[in-house]
Amino acid sequence: MTRPEDYDKERRRILKQISLITWGLAAAAVVVAALGGALIAWIFTGAGLPFLRTWLIVSLLLLAVPGAVHLAPRPWKRDGDAG
Repeated sequence: MTRPEDYDKERRRILKQISLITWGLAAAAVVVAALGGALIAWIFTGAGLPFLRTWLIVSLLLLAVPGAVHLAPRPWKRDGDAG
């Protein structure tokens, strides 16, 4: 028979795994944004734009726009809605 302590231990293990997965995905998103920004900046150097400044701006946009959308308040969300 399982005890409440077993459930609590399993819950902590699962939360730790979810936390690691979340941080891993966030790190992967930063890497993808930096690499994508570098690719776009490299393409724009043909138009005469400086690589480093373009890379920084594009990378920030690739991170900031989805982050702002994610953190923006959702007026259609009700109290009982999940998420």
